[in-house]
Amino acid sequence: MRIDRLSITNFCCFEQREFEFHPGFNLVVGVNGSGKSTLFKALSISLGTWFLGFKNKLDKRSIEAGEPRLAILLADGSWTLDGTQRMDGRVRKSGYDGKIRLAEQYPVEISTTGTIIGLAEPVLWTRSKESEDGNTRYGKASNLIKYAQELDSLMRKGEAVTLPLIACYGPMRLWQEPRKLMEESRITGPESLIINKHNTRLEGYRFSVDPRISVQKLIAWFARQAWMTFERAEETQSFKVVREAVLGCIEGAEHLFFDPQLGELMVSLKGHETQPFAYLSDGQRCMLALVADIAQKAEWLNPHLGDNFLKETPGVVLIDELDLHLHPKWQRRIIEDLRRTFPKIQFIATTHSPFLIQSLRDGKLIQLDGDTGEEYSDASLEDIAENIQGVEMPQKSLRFRQMMEAAEAYYKQLHECADESDPQTQSLKQRLDELSIPFSDDPAFAAFLKFERDTLVAKEEKEG
Repeated sequence: MRIDRLSITNFCCFEQREFEFHPGFNLVVGVNGSGKSTLFKALSISLGTWFLGFKNKLDKRSIEAGEPRLAILLADGSWTLDGTQRMDGRVRKSGYDGKIRLAEQYPVEISTTGTIIGLAEPVLWTRSKESEDGNTRYGKASNLIKYAQELDSLMRKGEAVTLPLIACYGPMRLWQEPRKLMEESRITGPESLIINKHNTRLEGYRFSVDPRISVQKLIAWFARQAWMTFERAEETQSFKVVREAVLGCIEGAEHLFFDPQLGELMVSLKGHETQPFAYLSDGQRCMLALVADIAQKAEWLNPHLGDNFLKETPGVVLIDELDLHLHPKWQRRIIEDLRRTFPKIQFIATTHSPFLIQSLRDGKLIQLDGDTGEEYSDASLEDIAENIQGVEMPQKSLRFRQMMEAAEAYYKQLHECADESDPQTQSLKQRLDELSIPFSDDPAFAAFLKFERDTLVAKEEKEG
């Protein structure tokens, strides 16, 4: 399963936008407020349509209150979105005079074209909401839902069907534990490690479009694997595969295991003592939980794939702020780590990191506030920061630029000085002092400006 195209109408900040996606890795970039999180939400709503075909009650993301786009209604009944008033097909500037109100725009519509394994033709499906009191509808989604129903039926008969993995991870993915999962995953004794009332393949779909990761559920999975290892006197193959996936994506990780005495997931890092998951850095915990959660979902969904469940499981994974808490050294490798570990997964991730943009190859860069599609895998960080992220002179600090601008203004006014007794000249000298004050903590810069002033004064005295 993958998403090829997405069309969004009247959703959050988008009046009308269309996107195309690469079947492999997609990186979404843009300034704050350009719509990265909005695109993430729209994709999660689209992916939730798949679950409508399963009998189990799964998380079906709907268009929620506050998500229809807001527009401003003026006192004369005309609409405006950006300070302009539309009348008779023309646009003119308008004053609001405080007589305005906000109103939600309908219909809200999210239309998707995707490729589904097992279906010869691309599939189109739509989720929409027609009014404030209306429900989220799933028009034109019959083909998708019907195919999901067929797979659900075959799975219940014990057929070896491959289910696509779907997962969504938000920027607060590790800090907001889903309460229901937290209660279900609580370890109370040995029996809780082997008994699971949701012990079906569809466990891999529970809370798939919830942007949070249940750390307690993650640790409980490793605890169950440790218990089975004790019972069987050998590690399960699933445990080995998931562990290797996690270790392959964590910088310096050497070993991963569950300690039953401490009740903790333990991690051994090169050059450091073995420590509990809770003691790891935010970046390490985010990465470990992300990779482990994807791997566990794949193991639940497709056990018939044996040792290849990570290599052969298809699907779509959304990650908002992929670079969250990661050191630049790790940012440079994370895309390749995920591609190598989950080769058939389509990733759509947002980022502010030039290191991630630089590491993107054979994928697609989606710029919400500019052109799209150009690769920058061979470009310098300076080129990426300037041409993609709009940072002027990224090779110099903002303070350095401010100093140069002050120096230019200083020289300009310095050369405008004529008669020192002239009131305008005195005012200009005061302005020179004001320009140098913000950088008085830089002795070299202050000395440089003083030298320029003294040199010019001496020159004028000699010429006079």
